[in-house]
Amino acid sequence: MNKKLEEANTLGERLYILRENHKLSQDELAEKLNVSRQTISNWENDKVKLDVVKATEICRLYDISMDELLFGREGGTAKSPSKKRSRIKTTLMIVAFVISFLLIIAGVICLTTAKGDEASSTIIMGKSAIWFIAILDGAITCGIILLSFFKKK
Repeated sequence: MNKKLEEANTLGERLYILRENHKLSQDELAEKLNVSRQTISNWENDKVKLDVVKATEICRLYDISMDELLFGREGGTAKSPSKKRSRIKTTLMIVAFVISFLLIIAGVICLTTAKGDEASSTIIMGKSAIWFIAILDGAITCGIILLSFFKKK
């Protein structure tokens, strides 16, 4: 993708840059699109809006996508909902992983502590608490997996 095209602020600027990149004059482009040279000039100066049919012809002529023509880059606007959703999903997965990891560590600590040693400074839990931690950890892990597979929209 052309850097100038990405930095162009208007459709007219992008049309001008594309025409110049393809070394076409306004007359040559007008002939290819069956419009007047004045029409090309009006598009490039943002005086007249480009219709969908001509926009499609321009995309074919320059071998670009409609997104590249309209937005200056593939994929449309930078703040697309899918990218935002992806960032949220990644953040949630990291948080769930950290919580899961901490629960595993807590389970290991509970299993390795000495039973009945009242003077010990470690936390001692019964078997039911250990099972609770293991089940909770498994539920969080399953939740992460389900989110990653079913939230791909």
